[in-house]
Amino acid sequence: MTSNMTDIIDFEFEQLSVLAGHTADFDAEYNLAHQVSAIAAHSPDAPAVQAPDGDFSYAELDRHANRIAAALRGYAAGPEVAVGVTFGRSRFSVATMLAVWRLGAVYVPLDPSHPDDRVAAIAADSALAVIVAPEGTLPVSGAIPRLDPRSLDDDSDGPVSFAAALPDSAAYTIYTSGTTGTPKGVQITYRNVANLANALRRLDLPDGSACGNVAPSGFDAWIWSTLLPLAGGHAVVLHDPLDEHSEKVFTALDAITATPSLLSAYDAIVAAGAGPRTVVVAGEACPPALAELWSSNRRLINAYGPTEVTICATWADSAAGDSPLTIGRPITNYRALVLDSELKPVPIGAEGELFLAGPGVGRGYRNMPETTAARFVADPHASGARMYRTGDVVRVHDDRTIEFVGRADHQIKIRGSRVELKAVETAAVGVAGVRQAIAFGIPEAVGMALGLALVVDEGAPADLVAVVRAAMEDTLPEFMIPSTFVCVDAIPLTVNGKADLAALQQSCLRESPAGDTTTAAAPADDFVTATELAVAQVWSDVFDRRINSRTAHFVELGGHSLLAARVVRGIGRSLGAAVSVRDLLEHPTVAEFAATVDRIIAEAGSH
Repeated sequence: MTSNMTDIIDFEFEQLSVLAGHTADFDAEYNLAHQVSAIAAHSPDAPAVQAPDGDFSYAELDRHANRIAAALRGYAAGPEVAVGVTFGRSRFSVATMLAVWRLGAVYVPLDPSHPDDRVAAIAADSALAVIVAPEGTLPVSGAIPRLDPRSLDDDSDGPVSFAAALPDSAAYTIYTSGTTGTPKGVQITYRNVANLANALRRLDLPDGSACGNVAPSGFDAWIWSTLLPLAGGHAVVLHDPLDEHSEKVFTALDAITATPSLLSAYDAIVAAGAGPRTVVVAGEACPPALAELWSSNRRLINAYGPTEVTICATWADSAAGDSPLTIGRPITNYRALVLDSELKPVPIGAEGELFLAGPGVGRGYRNMPETTAARFVADPHASGARMYRTGDVVRVHDDRTIEFVGRADHQIKIRGSRVELKAVETAAVGVAGVRQAIAFGIPEAVGMALGLALVVDEGAPADLVAVVRAAMEDTLPEFMIPSTFVCVDAIPLTVNGKADLAALQQSCLRESPAGDTTTAAAPADDFVTATELAVAQVWSDVFDRRINSRTAHFVELGGHSLLAARVVRGIGRSLGAAVSVRDLLEHPTVAEFAATVDRIIAEAGSH
């Protein structure tokens, strides 16, 4: 081949949407548990974990991880043996993950807030050898033994040797939403984790940083938010964003990773120039307005990555005024390919499906070979390797950054969690009286809400929506429960015969129990007490619409735990009442919540 012909081919390839990140060698036998032990040896008193139930130095964290590993050996924990863990925001959750990895076993987080049937399905599919959990939690089959690490004797922590390195054995399994309603177990290997730990070093956080972990323990974002600080010798701060002291904890952080939905609750702190100096936003599309505010006087990183490719595959340092906001370029050792329906690269600027390749691509779905084969396909640029087809539609700009456009399938993100719309629809049509159901996303100022249109049978009960909601609460996690329901005679269709999602979104706005969507609170004479009016004003600010009824119901308005936390903080600022999220969820109407606020204020004044 002539030199000119080679130049032409290279030039043409550069015009196609195939991107490669920085390349770097990494130790495939890396294990975070090894690193924590090494840090404990030379900096034993350095802070490692700060949690609501207490703190651990690196020496204490390593000692407890060793102690738990010794106990887990009694359940034959080792390579390819799954250990279920549910400890929430406890220092023992971090120690237990390290104990599992010390033995080369498989970490399987379980979320106790999920319906019992879902947790039981995960336990069965992953073949758990043991569950590490506080005594009395998780009503899973009694056939699976339990271990509460808080009850272990100090004498039980003889030295536990590290398992022989097996880079291609599973390090953890994360269960995500499946189209049938059955969760899918994504398996990630120790090699995958090692590559991510290597890439995280490029964030270059200041020594001794306090890094917030606000993710629920059942999600891979929790693993990221634990790996990031510990791999760098920093402290992980297990922080509950719903706690009444949340703002104080947030202000003291040096770094945090969170969804835009959660970060928006701290806008006032950031606007005042306080809060962490390094912020990684991930899990859902970042609105330009949030990026504009949060990139001022701090480092804002817009990160992107499906669970199947070890949490993060691309990122971008975002600056005020960036338009459009992109998900950047591939991180270390990853490649991004934007392909057409024939799996051929598209030109720069054209839309295509994003495929991801490199040592971060996971093993696949546990016990689902057909689904694995469909999503993890042969990588044409690396013999024997695979790439993951994300289902995300993107385009590559001239500066070689990637812009997220949307989804190619029936999947959306709700507060950073993946939701398969078909799973929501399946749960609804299982209820007597529901003939058809269409689930869809409703764009909000930050993130998406979930809507559900129901075609109901003649003679269906008047409270059918309440019946459907209750049935869903028994089978689906909270983030998969629609915030808005609308009953229709038939699903509206576009000229192409597809469901008219825009029309359904408008129907949800018309059906909203909030009524008028202006932001002002209703006139004072619509409410019985001044506290009711004050509560309605806070709700109006949070929901960005007028709340004009004392019987308005927080959950029926689309309220969820993150919005509840904003209401609680708003009530604290406006009325000085130390209410909790539980107070709101147990008294969900304006009138009931206002009465609870009055009672709490009166009780505080009597002490």
